[in-house]
Amino acid sequence: PNEIGTLSRLKTLDISNNALNGNLPATLSNLSSLTLLNAENNLLDNQIPQSLGRLRNLSVLILSRNQFSGHIPSSIANISSLRQLDLSLNNFSGEIPVSFDSQRSLNLFNVSYNSL
Repeated sequence: PNEIGTLSRLKTLDISNNALNGNLPATLSNLSSLTLLNAENNLLDNQIPQSLGRLRNLSVLILSRNQFSGHIPSSIANISSLRQLDLSLNNFSGEIPVSFDSQRSLNLFNVSYNSL
C-alpha cells in the first residue's frame, strides 16, 4: 500500500514471497533510511519507479522473480551505496543503462533471465 511510504525510519523492508501484485509503490522512495528492500518472488508488474533512485542509503535491492517489464531505470545506478542488485527472472527488455558503467560499489549485479 502507498501508506508504507510514511515509515521514514524503516531500515529493512522484506516483502518477499507474498504473491503481491500490481505496481511497486512509488512512495517507497520516501523511506530515506532504507538500506535493504527485498520484494523477491511476488507478482509485481509494470515498471520499477524511477523514484527508487532517491533511496540514497539503499545497499541491497532484490526484485527478482516478479513480472516487471520495460527498461531498467537508470536512476538505480545513481544509488552510490548500492552493493547488491538482483533483477533476475523478470520481463525487462532493452539495454542495460549506460549509467551502470560508472557504478563502482556493486559487488552483485544479476539481471539474468530477462530480455536484455
